[in-house]
Parts: sequence; structure tokens; C-alpha cells
Amino acid sequence: MKHIFVVNPVAGNGKKQGKLITNIKQAAKTEGADFLIEMSQSYQNSFERVKSMASRAKEKTRFYACGGDGTLNLVVNAIAGTPCEVGCVPIGTGNDFVRNFSDPKSFLSIARQINGEPVLVDCINYKLVGPSGTTKGGKAINMVNIGFDANAAENMSAFKSKPMLSGTLAYILGVFRALNNLQEVSLSIEIDGANVSSGNYLMTAVANGRFSGGGFNGSPLAEIKDGLIDVTLVGMMKRLKFMSAIKVYHEGKHYKDKRLIGLVSSAKGLECKISSTKGEINFSVDGEINKAKTGEFLLEPSSVPFCLPEGCH
Repeated sequence: MKHIFVVNPVAGNGKKQGKLITNIKQAAKTEGADFLIEMSQSYQNSFERVKSMASRAKEKTRFYACGGDGTLNLVVNAIAGTPCEVGCVPIGTGNDFVRNFSDPKSFLSIARQINGEPVLVDCINYKLVGPSGTTKGGKAINMVNIGFDANAAENMSAFKSKPMLSGTLAYILGVFRALNNLQEVSLSIEIDGANVSSGNYLMTAVANGRFSGGGFNGSPLAEIKDGLIDVTLVGMMKRLKFMSAIKVYHEGKHYKDKRLIGLVSSAKGLECKISSTKGEINFSVDGEINKAKTGEFLLEPSSVPFCLPEGCH
């Protein structure tokens, strides 16, 4: 089996790559693994290189996304349509997808990764449509966020570009900026062809996994192997009320909190369409910001062979 490690040199502020490469070489030698380290360049360059390697692979091959959720998204999209497997070494800022498993820290063990086995997980096919009809499509393995979460992610991206700011601090600053400018999104939501809701929301998530934003359990009812999309809706509320509820939102207890009765709801289905009724908004796809007016989402059950480290479930 061929093990290809796709390393994002700027993930996590670029502080973990040197140690990671040393660990990869040592573990591969100990385990007798055939391996290759592929240093990521620009998104498009890395996407094309991984896609080319995956399509030409003549033996069983596993690509490890060494970075954050954005790097994992890149690899998932690049190997689509091939029999190659996906792994993840979480050295980014958020690292949210691996939180869906029993032992997230095990994903940092290269030896356990090499000896791991794949499990088929669901994935979301998406198409985003802009006001002029321009479209962008692909796959989201974790989650698509709209509203507050997406605005915080956009702010974080701006802060991450500034020197001396860590990824965690950039995210915190992004959240505070979004809180300072709390905005509602006016949405029309269809699930499996039926209009289930229309109104003003603080945030919405179209989820396969449960976590986003570096550990916020915003979609606790989502499951990565249930064959369904989970759509979480949080109604608009005043800033102080939202700030008082952030802790329960982080812990995934917002469905049961008395302060949020009538403001939090969820629905499941195979297909979902979300349209902004007031122009273009942010759609955060596995942490990457896209601007569009409408998002169309279709679940692809058991479509991604995702590697679990040895002993993880």
C-alpha cells in the first residue's frame, strides 16, 4: 500500500510541519511503509497534483490530509471518483472532523494511521449559485455553515493573515468581531422538496459531522454514517442573550436549554436547498468561505473511505 502525506505548510501557523515530517519518516521506516511526502502549494496546484496522482494510482493508495479541515476538504474533492482512501493528520486550527471519532488524538500518531483501516462515511455534495447564476460545486465532508459561524470564519481568515496572530487567537478575534456586528440572515429552507421554514436566523448549519469552529458542538444530532443531512436552525436573538448561551452551544446542549426554547430546531433529509431572500451571503464549506445566494445540498451515503487510526472507532 502507498501512503501519501499531503502537508499544508501554513496550517496551524506553520509551526508543526518540521516535527510532523520527522515523525512520518520515522514511523514509515519502523512500519516498513511505502510513503511519499507531498508539500502543498496553492490550493489549485495541490488539488490538481493530488487528483492526478489518485487517478494514476495502480496500487492501493491512501492520501493523508496533513493540515486543518480545509486541507481535508481538498483531498476529499481531489480523490473523488477513485478507489483511493482518505486519512487526516489534524495539525490545523479547527480540526473538527476528527472530533466525530472516539479518540481524536490518535490521528496524530503516524504509526497508528499507517496501521489503520478505512470506514465508509457520508459526504455532502453541494452546489452554490450566485446572483448572476454563477455556480461552484464540490463535496463537504463535515459541514456547511451560514450566518454567524460563517461570518466568524470569514473574520478569522482576515486575522490569520496578520503576523504574530496564532490560529486560535485569530478565531477568537473573528468570533468577537461577528458578535460586535451580529447580523441576521433571511432564508428560505427546503428539505426533500418541501418548504420547511422561512424567516430570519442567527445561523444555520447543513451538517454531516457535529463540530465546527474549533470544537463547537453546534449540530449534536448529526451522524457521519446515518445517510442523512442534519439541518440545524438557530433563530435571531439579541447579543447578550446569545453571549449567555455560547457555553451551552459549545457543549451541544442548546437544544435542551430553557433560554433557547423556540429558537433552536433541527430536521434531517437527503436533500436540502437554502436560499437567501436578501442577496448574497457567506457559505462556509468545511471552513472555507464562499459567497452565494443559494446552496443546494445532496447527501452521498457511505461514499468516502476514511481511515481510522488503529484502535479508534
